[in-house]
Amino acid sequence: MSTYQDHKWIVPDRVLIYRRSGSPKYQMRLKVPDRTGYIVKSTKERDVSLAEDFARKEYTSLVYKVENNLEIETYDFEKLYRTWWTREKPSKSDARIRYIEGTVKRYFIQYFRNVLSNKGFPALTDLDFEDYWSWRIGYWDSTEGQVNIERSSRRRNNHGDQRHSKKGNIKKRPSDKSLQMEQSLLKQMFWWGHRRGIINRQPFIRAPKMHREKTSKLQDDRPSSWTNGEYSTDI
Repeated sequence: MSTYQDHKWIVPDRVLIYRRSGSPKYQMRLKVPDRTGYIVKSTKERDVSLAEDFARKEYTSLVYKVENNLEIETYDFEKLYRTWWTREKPSKSDARIRYIEGTVKRYFIQYFRNVLSNKGFPALTDLDFEDYWSWRIGYWDSTEGQVNIERSSRRRNNHGDQRHSKKGNIKKRPSDKSLQMEQSLLKQMFWWGHRRGIINRQPFIRAPKMHREKTSKLQDDRPSSWTNGEYSTDI
């Protein structure tokens, strides 16, 4: 342990905190109960007392997860998706597989990996999910969205040298239905992760709805408080 400084056992042979040479922050090494191997990561604390408290809490959480057969690995969004999809994909139809894989690749991974810089759990906040909808609504007007459209337009189809664009008629502002489908997909993934102890809570995920002006008079015996869009959607 010659490269370590200020090492200290918090729980003998189970929880160790230390500092690496040249680093002001304490690391921790946790022995996985009833298994081989250790979990090593930063406490993100410079103060030894705060580092001790953090390490104890992490070890308590680790023991709970092992006793309840929950996931103990560290996850970011992409790892959560891959783990969830490995289990869910066999039960999905071909159309559903295309939708989920396309949506995750085009929107979810772009947002969680690039916009949020692969922020891990439990660092994600409800505000991160709220901000997703603003990013998503403006995606096709963004530089990235325009590049996506241009790249599609240069692809050749399967017949000769014809070019095509699958995104040529795309709506710049996604419909409420599209956002609600994405909301449902996100909830499925994060609820699955919550149940297995990958994340410590189910985040608040709610897609916004486009504002519609109410009709000024009754039409076709519709309730006066309903909009045309709501009527056609809910019937």
